[in-house]
Amino acid sequence: MSHTNQVYNNQNFSLLVFINGYELNSESRANVVYDLRVLNPDKTIRFEQKDLVALSGVLPNNSNLQLSESIPGICFDEIEMPGDYFIDITLRDLNSKLSIQITQVISVIKFKEGKDFKSIGEFIEWQKNYYQYPTPNRAAKAFLYFASTPELNEKESSFWSNFYFFLEIFNSNKYMVSAIQSSYKKQDLKVQIYIIFLLKYMDHDNKIFLESLTGQEQTAYEKIKDVDLPYDLSLEPESGEHLDALWCTFMASGKFSAIEKITTALKLSIYDGALEIYKESKSKDDYENAYKDAVYTAAAWSIESNMKQHPLVEKYIAYIYARSGTDEIIRTELAKILD
Repeated sequence: MSHTNQVYNNQNFSLLVFINGYELNSESRANVVYDLRVLNPDKTIRFEQKDLVALSGVLPNNSNLQLSESIPGICFDEIEMPGDYFIDITLRDLNSKLSIQITQVISVIKFKEGKDFKSIGEFIEWQKNYYQYPTPNRAAKAFLYFASTPELNEKESSFWSNFYFFLEIFNSNKYMVSAIQSSYKKQDLKVQIYIIFLLKYMDHDNKIFLESLTGQEQTAYEKIKDVDLPYDLSLEPESGEHLDALWCTFMASGKFSAIEKITTALKLSIYDGALEIYKESKSKDDYENAYKDAVYTAAAWSIESNMKQHPLVEKYIAYIYARSGTDEIIRTELAKILD
C-alpha cells in the first residue's frame, strides 16, 4: 500500500501493492488480481475498479516480495472535502482461490497558513538540502518567506536564482498551486506580485486566475504577460546569473541535466586569460572575450566547490568525464577539476 497517510487536494500519488505468498501453477505462473475501492469519509463509494492485474508472469519462486503490475494513480481534486478517505483492496489469488482484504486510511488535508522559517539561515539550509530531502509541502510557505524577505530578493541576481529554484519545485508539484493561490489575498502587494510572477511562468495553466486580477495586480501582470524568462535553461549558460539559475534548479531537483548544462560553460576555456588582456587594453572586443573568460572561471570554480559539498555533483561530474561523447574541451577541463 501507499507509504503516505496524508495528501493535499490535487496531489497525485500512486498505489503500490506488494505481494508474497502467492501460488504458482504448473508452468510457474502467478495469477493474482485485485479489486480497488476508494470510499468517501461517509463510506460511500467514490471510485472502484475490478480485476486489476497484480501478478501474471512466470516467476522463479513464490517467496519473493513482488510489486503489483498495475499501479493506479489517485488524486483527490479541489472539490473534495478534507477528511479521512478509505482505500480498500481485495487481493485474489486465482491459483489458490484465496483472497485477502486490506484497508488504508488516507487523510486529505488543507494547506495550513502561517510562518515556517524563523531565519534566513534556516531557509538557506532547507534550500541547500532540498534535493536530498524534498519537502514540497513547505514550498508555499518558503516562497512567501522568500518574497517577503529583502535579503533574499532585493538584488536581481539573488531574486532570479531563488525564483528558478521555486519554479522547479512548483512545476514538479503542481498541487501546491492551490496553496499559493489560497494565500494570495492575505499578502501585501509586493508579495502578490511575486506570486503573479510564479503563476505566470509556471508550466501550468493559471490563466483563469491571472486574468481575473484587477488594479495594480492586473497592471503588474500586463507588464510581464508577454515577457520571457531571462535565462533559457535548455541553452548553454552565457553569464554567471545563468549558471546560478542552473545550480538552483539542481538544488530543487537533483537533475543531471542541470549539471550537464553547467559543464558546457567549460568550453569557454578557450578565452582563458582574456580578462587580463582586457585590463590592459580596455577595448570593446577584448571586453566580450573577458566576459566569456569570467563565465568559464565561474563555472569551473562552482563545479569544484559544489563537488566538495554534494556527493551527487561529484558522481555526475565523474560520469560526464568518463562517458563517450563528452566534448574534448569539457573533458580536459574536468580532468583539471578532478585531479
